[in-house]
Amino acid sequence: MREELQQLIEKFVGKEPFSSQTALNKELHIEGDDAEDLLVAFSETFEVDISNFPFDDYFYSESKVLYLWFIKFLGLGKEKKPFYTYQLEAAIKTKRLV
Repeated sequence: MREELQQLIEKFVGKEPFSSQTALNKELHIEGDDAEDLLVAFSETFEVDISNFPFDDYFYSESKVLYLWFIKFLGLGKEKKPFYTYQLEAAIKTKRLV
């Protein structure tokens, strides 16, 4: 399971080193469509229900990704919660990502 999850994440970020404590959005800079594509691929690969996952709590939408540095610089917009690899690992066990 761990190796398969690692390979899936590497498809989106390359060979960046990461661990269970790595925040995908904060440290690996996965946002917008990339985050959505990763979660859909994760859901399909591990048969995890993501229908109730609060995407907007963790990731910026694609329309904001282009202006993300500007939004953060001006202090506009709400800071997103970090989304850790261990949350994906837990979801594999429970078959739900919430």
